[in-house]
Amino acid sequence: MSAAIVGGRASSRLHILFFLLPLGITSQQGLIVQTDIGPVIGRQMVAANGLMVFTFQGIPYAQPPVGSERWKPAKPAHNWSEPYANATLPYKGRCAQSRDFVQIGSEDCLYLSIFTPSIEQGAQLPIIVWIHDQRSESGISGDTPETGFRDNLAARGIIAITFNYRFGPFAAFAGVDEYLGHSDQLLALEWIHRNAALFGGNASKVTLAGAGTGAEDVLSHLQSSRSAGLFAAAIMQSGQFRRRRFDVDNASAKLVNNVGCTWAENQMTESMMQCLINKPTDEILRASQAIDWSARANNDGAPIASVPIMLGVTRDEWGYHDLLNLTYQSSYVRQFSRSYFMDQVSEVVANYAQLNDTVSKDLLVGTIQSIYSTNWLNSDDSRFWFAQYIRLKTEALYHAPTIELARTAAANGTPVYLYQFDHLSSAEMAQLPWKGVVHGSEIQYLFATPGRSVLSEVHFNPTPTDLQLVSSIGGLWTNFVKMGDPTPEAGSRNVQWTRLQYDNANARSSYLSIGAVSAMKPDFSPRAVEVWIDLVPAILAAVARPEIISHFVENSCNLSNKFSTFAGIGIALIIVLIFICGLLSVYICVKRNRNKGTVFITADQQQREVDPYGDTNVKTLFGSRYR
Repeated sequence: MSAAIVGGRASSRLHILFFLLPLGITSQQGLIVQTDIGPVIGRQMVAANGLMVFTFQGIPYAQPPVGSERWKPAKPAHNWSEPYANATLPYKGRCAQSRDFVQIGSEDCLYLSIFTPSIEQGAQLPIIVWIHDQRSESGISGDTPETGFRDNLAARGIIAITFNYRFGPFAAFAGVDEYLGHSDQLLALEWIHRNAALFGGNASKVTLAGAGTGAEDVLSHLQSSRSAGLFAAAIMQSGQFRRRRFDVDNASAKLVNNVGCTWAENQMTESMMQCLINKPTDEILRASQAIDWSARANNDGAPIASVPIMLGVTRDEWGYHDLLNLTYQSSYVRQFSRSYFMDQVSEVVANYAQLNDTVSKDLLVGTIQSIYSTNWLNSDDSRFWFAQYIRLKTEALYHAPTIELARTAAANGTPVYLYQFDHLSSAEMAQLPWKGVVHGSEIQYLFATPGRSVLSEVHFNPTPTDLQLVSSIGGLWTNFVKMGDPTPEAGSRNVQWTRLQYDNANARSSYLSIGAVSAMKPDFSPRAVEVWIDLVPAILAAVARPEIISHFVENSCNLSNKFSTFAGIGIALIIVLIFICGLLSVYICVKRNRNKGTVFITADQQQREVDPYGDTNVKTLFGSRYR
């Protein structure tokens, strides 16, 4: 006995009739939903909790941006009449990229996938739309296992949608007016808005979420008028929200020269573009490997949409980038020295403050070096400098921009829920001799893969604590998607996550520390706040004040009458240094008045005190935290 499943147009009732297959082969059942551009075939699967979930994978939301369409905004997908059978298969197409110096993927990659517990048009289910991280997820929505979207999101009563989009050398080029990755995402959001009801969704209850570069993309949509009305809440996990402006002209010139075409300064000539379009995908990727393609949508300074926001970081973010080099032996750490660390401070300051003034930069670099270089008695301790390096990059590039964004949104009345993920997973405990709650650590719990290391392909048996965190994070995230509040009922998930309250009278930034036992804590990353939010702007403002500069010049002129001009200027600079020392004294006083604690991490439900430099099996990148 057989039957057909036919979906009506958006304006009609969706009629469903299942194929009758042998009992127990539910994952092979078929169904068809009629979207606004054509029918798609999906499949039925059983989630871990026994709930039926419908999946539609690899639905085209745009025409392939190939051939003459390379480096052009994508166009909506063409209509089709026959059922699109590929929606029953695992994820369609990686976007073209280099992975471990190997070229993979295709420029034909603009597809999305849907996981829904219902396809009844009246279901009105809330939706989470996930934007993948180009770095740690290698630029493909499919790098996140389908079980994660199915078991820890869709099975909790929401629709989970993810999609691919262009990035790297195919997402930006000189003369192209917009970041093409952003326009791809916008096209996907528009498709979702038009078709949400056909898959049981509520187009007015979309939460846009992402991690890493995906979080930065979410922010760009929060600041874009073109994205207004396409989502009603936002989740941003571990974004670097302060980046140096991407030099698209410089990157484009390098690419053109690397592939043997002729670069035309500041203009896109027909011959140059035709030469580039004729180059195969792999050649473009190989020519781009040494070029910075960290392009982002440019909405700097634009106001943020007033929608509920969940925002957070992991404790030791930057550890991900460097622990990838640290595989089962510590030779990588041994290269770290005080001089290497000092060079890194200069790079971080340049990225954070984006200074062109050499004097201001030198003063700032010297100040930051003094704050982070506290181990004068043992300056040859490579483990100390490695830990300080990770701490510096984590606080400056992740923690400080995150709290700055959270405060800005909260001060405008936006509901903001701030978190820090502090749990060291069983996978990372077993993986490396140096431990840290690194970038992406919370992803394995959100997508129900708690034994999957973020640092390698090795899998481990999750502990009971790991499994409990899968349930806890899944509940918090889906509550936020459903209600704009992760703990809508007091004491739900065994914690009350209160929204950030921040104004001129209340400068403390409370946040949820997520771990084996999650709890609200009063001060988010206090040293990141003290140094990068309070002290650095104060120094820059003081140096930039015209009256101070005028005062120093006047003093220098007066002193030069008694001594020499150089001596007068030297004394003026000493006054500047005294002023900086005063600011440092204030910083030290504030720091000493804070409660200091020792880090504790959880392994197999037992807490052990961290020894950052010891030889025990339980180590961490960071020693004491500034609590």
